[in-house]
Amino acid sequence: MMVRTVCTKTHNSSADCCEDVELNDKGYNMINYHKKLQEKLKKPEFAKLYKQERLILEIAVELAKIREKNGLTQSELARMAELTQQQVSKLENGISFNVTTLLKVCSVLHVKLCIAEDTKEHPQHMKAAAV
Repeated sequence: MMVRTVCTKTHNSSADCCEDVELNDKGYNMINYHKKLQEKLKKPEFAKLYKQERLILEIAVELAKIREKNGLTQSELARMAELTQQQVSKLENGISFNVTTLLKVCSVLHVKLCIAEDTKEHPQHMKAAAV
């Protein structure tokens, strides 16, 4: 994250209209992003889909970390799991994969998927962990 002073007006001396904003490495204003996200999360359908996508990405990132920790490339993992490198890439990026692909990768990486009930009283997440 970087912070930049931005202004929408042209001025010479007074900086009352300027503000510091957080920008990510691509220059996107993260404050506006977070505000808009919080507004959208108030809508139940959006919140449900956001939670699902976030869970998929959490699993995908964890599997990529485990693969790298084991010193494997995507191609090597794909060969061992009898998949294509593209299938592994899609899995690690959370893009359109199926349960069979997920289970094949977990088997090769010696990863156990733990599934827990998600209730309001006890929110749980599905986790991937090497065993």
